[in-house]
Amino acid sequence: MQKRILFASDLDNTLLFSHRHAAPGDVCVEWLDGEEQGFFSPRTIELLRIVAARATFVPVTTRSVAQYERIRWPQGCQPRLAVTTNGAVLLTRPTDGNASGGGAASADRSGSFVRDTAWDDALRPVLAAAHDELLALCAAHADDARYRICRMVDDAYLFLRPEDDDRCAALAAEVATETALPIAASGRKLYVLPRGLDKGSALARLRARTGATLVLAAGDSAMDAPLLAAAGRAFTLPGLAQPGAETFREPDARAARFAEWTLERVLDAIARA
Repeated sequence: MQKRILFASDLDNTLLFSHRHAAPGDVCVEWLDGEEQGFFSPRTIELLRIVAARATFVPVTTRSVAQYERIRWPQGCQPRLAVTTNGAVLLTRPTDGNASGGGAASADRSGSFVRDTAWDDALRPVLAAAHDELLALCAAHADDARYRICRMVDDAYLFLRPEDDDRCAALAAEVATETALPIAASGRKLYVLPRGLDKGSALARLRARTGATLVLAAGDSAMDAPLLAAAGRAFTLPGLAQPGAETFREPDARAARFAEWTLERVLDAIARA
């Protein structure tokens, strides 16, 4: 029996990289207020088209719904499912967005996705259990000058961006004294999450939904650790050091090359399945 293959991947710094890491020839797929934001390398697009044709490709991102919808997927790369908000939202594409034709510049905006109500129903108790506490924390830090950003994301989790990047760890420790909810620090960002809202739990639900018998995953940060741990085969960067995951060993120019390396190994895993 042919295996059903699911490839669940983080986006930012895994497949998609910012303008700060873009090189000549990279393809912009995301704009914010008219400014170029997110890029794929041409090789990433080439490989992702093949992966999307041979497996169920699902982005699993901490991005909000609005942030995800900024992406204009190159033709042939568009996922039919996408998990946003660190697992709180499943977006589905009700019509076929993989029409033939078009080159790397041909793109499809993600706004044609709709929220999956069954997923919402399943997550409602998880979000409700933490909702009031998260709102109280948000109110407590809304006018705190130490934070550049303090906001609830899709009414699911609290996002904090310190004004001083060097104080991120210290502020995370301070917030930990104010709540028993899980706190994740990823680079310059802090997240306060409901218990049970993580990418690993989202992957378990995706596996059940798709009937996947082989699950592949990729990610670059601590937010991705549950996703990688829940997969049958996982790909990451050296800094994460996730047990059991295969690690990219070429840190130079990694923004694009990590994506390409990952997709090459995903295709190898698909071929061997």
